[in-house]
Amino acid sequence: MTTRRSVLTAAVGLVTAGLAGCIGNGGYEDGDEDADVWLSSVDEFDGIEDHTGSEAVSVTVGAGNGLAFAPVAIRADPGTTVVWEWSGDGGSHNVVHAGSDELFESDLVNREGHTFDYTFEDPGTYNYICTPHEASEMKGSVVVVE
Repeated sequence: MTTRRSVLTAAVGLVTAGLAGCIGNGGYEDGDEDADVWLSSVDEFDGIEDHTGSEAVSVTVGAGNGLAFAPVAIRADPGTTVVWEWSGDGGSHNVVHAGSDELFESDLVNREGHTFDYTFEDPGTYNYICTPHEASEMKGSVVVVE
């Protein structure tokens, strides 16, 4: 017999399961779709670049007009190290994980050649921003796939 209590209990269970899928590993279970949504307002975004099979991937900080990451989004394997390298353009930048668990955060720097790296061990989508230029949509994603 279906009761109001059993319906509410089931609904709470579904909401809890849905929230659990949005916590950890950058916030998302289905990487590509969520990177597409996260980056939909970024002019420079033209898809997720496939870097699976690479041990390290370089991302330029301050690309384009000085207010972009290049590439904007990458797909990588677990264990891949992403190295962000500052171009010196666009003022001071940082790289900050946009998830609630703040997995990584670089210093705020405007020096050409400065680097920051992070090794991604677990599958998931890791969205990040440059906090001083968040309003300018300076953001990116690393999609780690199994």
